[in-house]
Formats: sequence, C-alpha cells, structure tokens
Amino acid sequence: VIRRTMDDLRRLAEEKDTIYLFYPMPYLKRNLARTIEGLVQGPEPYALELFKQENEQLLEAFDLLVQQTPNIHAIKPADLVCPSGVCMGKIGNTILYGDRNHLSAKGSRLMYKDVFEQLAKELKAKH
Repeated sequence: VIRRTMDDLRRLAEEKDTIYLFYPMPYLKRNLARTIEGLVQGPEPYALELFKQENEQLLEAFDLLVQQTPNIHAIKPADLVCPSGVCMGKIGNTILYGDRNHLSAKGSRLMYKDVFEQLAKELKAKH
C-alpha cells in the first residue's frame, strides 16, 4: 500500500507545481476518559519516539519522497503537537483530541491555524 501511494504521489508531482504532503497525525495511546476527572486532566502525553517507531515505514517513505521530489513539501503535525519530543493531547486548557484518533473542533482550529501559517511562510519564500 505504501509503495502504491508513493507512486501515485510521484505521478501527481509530475502534473502539479506544488504538493503539500500532510504526514500522519500523532494519535493518543488511549481514548479520552469520558469522566470529569479525565476531561480535566486531559489526554496522557506520550513520547514522540514511540509514534515514530510505530509509523516508521510510512514516515521513512514520506521523508524519502520529499527529499527526492523538490515540489513536494512536508507538513508534519507531530512538529506542532510534539514540540519537545513529547506528544501532548492538551495545550493549556484546550484538549486537542475528540477521541484517540481525531482532533476536537478546538484542536483542529489550533492545528490548522499553525499549518496555514506554515503554508503562508512557504508560499512567501517561493515568490
């Protein structure tokens, strides 16, 4: 599946000027507790290294593709969610995830705000 995806992305890169490749979003180790205590404490942080190990093949394939294809640019949500090597499910009082795999509405707004700022910087640098 990974090889086919990479082939599809290479073909797409031949047709398009620029492609922004969104890497996998780190996920929580467990679903959020649906209790007051669980919601107050927020998701349990976990090591970025564990996420990288669990997704090693895909991350390596994406890295290689980005290195080999100048018009494919990486967007790595882990850089935003795991800034110090620890993936946080909560920033301040904002819980980023609605469940184990999906961002909450507030988490999406925070994440995509940062992503769009990153895209704007890259676009400015190109022109």
